[in-house]
Amino acid sequence: MKKTIVTLSIAGSLLVGGITPALAAHLNEQTLLEMNIQTESLYSIKDMSSETDYLNATLKAPQFDNLKDKQFQKKLNEEIISFYKSKKKEMEDDSKSLAKEAKENGWNFNKYELQMQFEVATQGDMVSVVVSTETYTGGANATTVVDSFNFINKKDTKKLTIADVTDMDKLLTEAKKAVKEQVEGSFDFEEVKQDQAFFIEHGNLGLVFDEYEVASGAAGAVEVTIPFDKVRAASFDLNYKGINVKSKQTNKELDLYHLELDMPELNNVKDKELEKQINRQIAEFYETKQNEVEKEAKELAEEFKGTDIPFRPFYLGIDYNVETEGDLVSIVLHTYTYSGGANGMSTVDSINFVNKKDGEVVKLFDLADQNEFTKRVKEQIEKQFKNNSFELEELNKNTAFYVEGDEIVLIFDEYEIAAGVFGAPEVRIPIKEDVNEEASDVVEQTYDKVVVNGKEVKSYIHKDADVTMIELRKLAQNLGYKVKWNPKTASVELSRGAEWTSVKVGENRYTFAKVAPFELEAAPEKNKGKVYVPASFATKVLLAEVSGEGNTLMIDVK
Repeated sequence: MKKTIVTLSIAGSLLVGGITPALAAHLNEQTLLEMNIQTESLYSIKDMSSETDYLNATLKAPQFDNLKDKQFQKKLNEEIISFYKSKKKEMEDDSKSLAKEAKENGWNFNKYELQMQFEVATQGDMVSVVVSTETYTGGANATTVVDSFNFINKKDTKKLTIADVTDMDKLLTEAKKAVKEQVEGSFDFEEVKQDQAFFIEHGNLGLVFDEYEVASGAAGAVEVTIPFDKVRAASFDLNYKGINVKSKQTNKELDLYHLELDMPELNNVKDKELEKQINRQIAEFYETKQNEVEKEAKELAEEFKGTDIPFRPFYLGIDYNVETEGDLVSIVLHTYTYSGGANGMSTVDSINFVNKKDGEVVKLFDLADQNEFTKRVKEQIEKQFKNNSFELEELNKNTAFYVEGDEIVLIFDEYEIAAGVFGAPEVRIPIKEDVNEEASDVVEQTYDKVVVNGKEVKSYIHKDADVTMIELRKLAQNLGYKVKWNPKTASVELSRGAEWTSVKVGENRYTFAKVAPFELEAAPEKNKGKVYVPASFATKVLLAEVSGEGNTLMIDVK
């Protein structure tokens, strides 16, 4: 079992060089010093790959080893292995049969290929395992289907279906809307299947449709996201490290404004006084936002009286998601207001606290020196947005944030640091800056040989950029990604469970998750029919670990 612990204190070197001695002395007196950011692996990876005369099978399966219900854990692990074996046997039987028929008739036989990869997503105590199965049996394209295993990590648990966690009528409405808006050239569909693959993460419900299910084969396996609280079943609540979060929903259409509010109420916080304080703060936030909209709507309606200008009701929508990392709990509140014009406005706020018996509210600058941290944020914004960013004079102490793994994630309001097309963008700042710089130093060197997860991958030195270029397909596959070439757009799509990104040959534009597009040392380029990317793609997009050993670059799964 792997465990990583980073302490948000001077001892953990948070934001190296970012904590002043005075602040460190102050924090040493606080409970915050004892707050640990822990990522405890729930599972290990079982390699079930094999190769025969008929079939190349690349199979990576999860095996859970740290669930609270050990009986369920054993049953789930057995079910996952059985699922993988059944897919493999089906391909083995079909490939042997076709190979025999080809031999009897003098046909050429091409090996079948089977790839099964997975990704694990979590939201509170909800765990989702998304397994993608790609099969190639000849012809122009492979076929992809997606399955999921979902459950609550608690004692006496069971597997969950999409119907257990959502209101299916609401889900169908929202799913149709999401597919239409998020998938180009989508098909109409009449129902969400009971065995629909799904996951919940960062406050969103992700639906993953099989290839050809809601769009043409060129789209591959299609993933769309829906704010979970829009479709959440009334009887379903999530727990976050023991904290129960109940959703209070308000939907009203008044003469002056329309409301669509989803407000969290926390229970089982270890510090009961802190629980009251947080719930009161949340309620006051919603009340303040509603009062502001009501006041502005009244003023505008009054101004329009006696004129030919029609008054359109304002709109206020607030929803939330909860992020946890170790003892730190973050309630992230997303507000959308519309008061006329072409577009509304999105803003983001967060309430962060330490869930301990003597817990406390945490502000951004409790974690780092304001000036030093602002400097690092400005540098990261410039890297992510290039010429699309606005100048950030100073970092607001109330900027929304949460911690994920070894990064502090800042969420800015729409138009605060970039154009509205970027929405409310996220900027990720590594907690340990020295580790990030070390990885950058490694990939900036040139190497004669590249090894990814123990397997050598083709590479060469870029003639102009003087960086190591790595064959993308093998790099990604060896790190557990599914790779798909789109000839129409000259782009390569990478997916691993809920993760997805794409690159286009000749276009120096990279991105992942919600990070705004950024440039690397060179654009992807074709060489002898294969697409190559700079070595920094491994660390900055795929977030892999790298090390240099002489003339060899070693790349491994983080």
